[in-house]
Amino acid sequence: MDAHLHAEPIAPLNRERHPTDEVTNAFLSRYPVHCCLREQPLGQTHLHSHHGYELYLCLKGSGVFLAGDGIYPMAPGSLTLVAPHVLHLPRPAPTEPFHRYVLSLGEPLIDRLQAHTAGFAEAAEALWGTPPAPCTHRHLPPALLLEVRALLASLEKETEERRPLFRLAVEHLITGLFLTLARAGLQPASEGPSGALSDEELAGQVLQVLARRYNDDTLEVGELHRSFHLSRSRLFELFRRTTGYTMNGFLTAYRLHKAKELLRRTALPVTDIAGEAGFGDVSHFYHTFKKHTGLTPKAYRSLLQP
Repeated sequence: MDAHLHAEPIAPLNRERHPTDEVTNAFLSRYPVHCCLREQPLGQTHLHSHHGYELYLCLKGSGVFLAGDGIYPMAPGSLTLVAPHVLHLPRPAPTEPFHRYVLSLGEPLIDRLQAHTAGFAEAAEALWGTPPAPCTHRHLPPALLLEVRALLASLEKETEERRPLFRLAVEHLITGLFLTLARAGLQPASEGPSGALSDEELAGQVLQVLARRYNDDTLEVGELHRSFHLSRSRLFELFRRTTGYTMNGFLTAYRLHKAKELLRRTALPVTDIAGEAGFGDVSHFYHTFKKHTGLTPKAYRSLLQP
């Protein structure tokens, strides 16, 4: 949410210690729509998740977008849609200007629009699929990019100015945005042409292995290079250059994310959660969780209680 909408300041968080984006969560708890054009450099960021849906439109620049178990190319016109509670991270090229629109939408708002606005559920299904995918990625042709950009600019203006009936205007614009994207009939971006894989595609395949086997105690990160027919140093270097993480660092972040989801959604004992999240040793789980969040798992769960 834009700072104009809130009376009290929200302290910035270090996302390395707080992979749950509590700033976005706090914004969405106050008003369920936040739309912002960002032209400043992204700076140092870390994998994070939050409650709301996110639409991430690249206007200028290039790079990759990590979400769930995939890596997607960013370029002018690329639109990445991220479902709630999905771990994600944009990684723009550091040598280019990077302009993007970021739209965050609260889950209760989307649920209400799907329940009470004719056709909205079908439009959402066209964008996220059935069942909803953790992330979808599309490329908008120039004419559609201009139309979507204009809608986002109007959304940003309405949420900032808050003129009379702005809530009605905001919902009208969101409905129009979903209608425009759904009617365009864009298919999710393909994996790319067959043949030799780029470094980004190779890193994406490694990331998929790590994400899908995060709780497999037989997974040996140091041995993955054999599966991809690359030297150990080459595989480690391209993964870190593409994602900003070592493979062990990504695996730890992904396991912590899964542990937080289990703490939030279930009443499982912490000892069971350690195993479900891929931490074979409970004491190691406690140490790692507190190191990265500043809280024990039990203290984190207690913060989630109403």
